[in-house]
Amino acid sequence: MATPAPSGSAQVEATPENPESSVLMRGLSGSIAIVAACTGAVAVFTTENQVGTAALLAIGAYFAITTLIGRFPRLKLGENEIDPSEFWAIKKTVVATTTGLAETKDQLQEAKAETDEKIGQIESEVSDLNDRVARAFLSSMSEPMWHNLAKLGSGSFGHYVMGKALDRELRYLRDVGYIDVRSIAQIPAEGDDLSDWVDVTRTGRDFIALRNEIARADAH
Repeated sequence: MATPAPSGSAQVEATPENPESSVLMRGLSGSIAIVAACTGAVAVFTTENQVGTAALLAIGAYFAITTLIGRFPRLKLGENEIDPSEFWAIKKTVVATTTGLAETKDQLQEAKAETDEKIGQIESEVSDLNDRVARAFLSSMSEPMWHNLAKLGSGSFGHYVMGKALDRELRYLRDVGYIDVRSIAQIPAEGDDLSDWVDVTRTGRDFIALRNEIARADAH
């Protein structure tokens, strides 16, 4: 329950978490009040230091009041005033701010986790798209042309007979940069090894390697 405060002073909420209303606080302030009052009473008869004696009695009275009302009352010294309730207000503000920062941190971590998950999904989708595009591109070459390019890539094409189809395929493979040949027109109409006249470029070998890789993946 809340302890009524004098007019003009702050109301103090008596909760287990509030040190102002705790049993420990009352015990400590009561002990200080007794010690200060007894010391001041003794000093009245044993010393001529009236200022010190008055200070001890004032301290004893202050902590006695604290023990009775369960909170630290305001203390006014001349033009200066000390309000202990302001300390607890600041403490509550700090605790609330700390709690808010902790909640914000948790929210940021959750948002980061969600963002990382979405990024992972997007990367997976992009990877699948790239794979489909690569498959479509590599599969766009007709089987006869692919067969001839693979044979040229082996370095030993073997016997050949130049016809319209082979001539057309060689010209296409040269135009896209897969083979290197001085002049298709100078290639004999028939020969023991077409590889004597045609070389596969690095781009052509990369194409062969990628298509073979896809073929092995599909086989499994």
